[in-house]
Amino acid sequence: MPEEQQKKLEAEAKERSKEAGHDVPTELVFREASRADLVAQYLGQTAPKVEKAVENALGGVLFIDEAYALVREGKDTFGQEAVDTLIKEMEDKRKNVIVILAGYESEMDTFFDSNPGFKSRVPFSFRFEDYSCSELGQIGNLVLSSQGLAVPPQVGTQFVDLISFASGCCNNVADADCHPSRDNGNGRTVRNVVEALQRAMARRVVRGKGRSAEELGTLTAADVVAVAEEQAKTRLEGPCGQDGLLYKLAHAAAQEAGLRAWFHEYKLSDPRTQLHRMVRETGRLTKTMSSFQSPLLESLKSVCSAGLAKLVRRMDRKIQYTCDRALPALSSKMSESNQMTVAEFEHEIRKVEMTSKEAVLLLKLLNVEDTPAPLDTLQAKVESCEPRLDELKGSSVMAPLESLVTSLSDM
Repeated sequence: MPEEQQKKLEAEAKERSKEAGHDVPTELVFREASRADLVAQYLGQTAPKVEKAVENALGGVLFIDEAYALVREGKDTFGQEAVDTLIKEMEDKRKNVIVILAGYESEMDTFFDSNPGFKSRVPFSFRFEDYSCSELGQIGNLVLSSQGLAVPPQVGTQFVDLISFASGCCNNVADADCHPSRDNGNGRTVRNVVEALQRAMARRVVRGKGRSAEELGTLTAADVVAVAEEQAKTRLEGPCGQDGLLYKLAHAAAQEAGLRAWFHEYKLSDPRTQLHRMVRETGRLTKTMSSFQSPLLESLKSVCSAGLAKLVRRMDRKIQYTCDRALPALSSKMSESNQMTVAEFEHEIRKVEMTSKEAVLLLKLLNVEDTPAPLDTLQAKVESCEPRLDELKGSSVMAPLESLVTSLSDM
């Protein structure tokens, strides 16, 4: 937090306390710390850093944002030492300091679960909902007004659409199609949008001649569209382009062992999450584009829509080939394995492994609840893979092939 902002908040807090008749200390203590402030690079230096940070916050608040960053993945001895020391300091000095730990909800849950000492020492937890689109629009209008920029009514609607476009906000988190994104920076996103609009206005002013003072201080539809085009190009040209996820996955689906190769090429630990997030985001952005009436945006929308349609067609054919034809044929073939030569048997086993892993990836990508449109049209079709896989894995000839069966189950 900037020092000027911190001083302002402290002054406001003192004033409110005085008005309420409370005793006010000479100094309101608020200290912010991160991993760099608490975790040392050398043995024996971490605990003293944590103790010093807590000591500096005595009589006030120690705020640690993204607290889960204290301990990194893998064996992070120094990070764990910082957490253990912090837990002890919170216990020993609980009457003298308030410790606030903040961060994204899922990561904080994991952090607390892996460090149970926190749960008994942190009695209060608060979840802050994202601002709705209308609330972010109000914030944006306040920011524009504070900077002396006028927003005509007809442009105001597009401005709110732009904020929705940039943030992924929802007007009602209970809506089925509302999927809050970590990319939603709330107020920070509004600030970034306003700054982008100011740059667009500046470019317009530089290009223009004979503008009145009123025109120079008024946001126009052209400014909003220019920023929307920048946002769309940044977010959509990648995934929808020739080297993007849509094209690569559609190409992989057309190959015999393409999904497995795609999975290993990108080393995706959770391919479903990656794919669903991209498809959902692409759908959300293209849905909002129409309000800006921009040829460039309409062109991008067409490219992305065509890419999604192509992906669905390729995945549909992949399901039909893998689950409805190849797996049953392999099951039938393996039932005659006693008539095969060793070379023939090894050849068929390689086909079993390749085809089965394709089927497993299809299930992982598509056979889940809340699959985004248009991939959801494939969900019922891909269900046919499961019994075919079970039939193949249950075959008596597959029993000795324990490693293969395990790889099919755990992939």
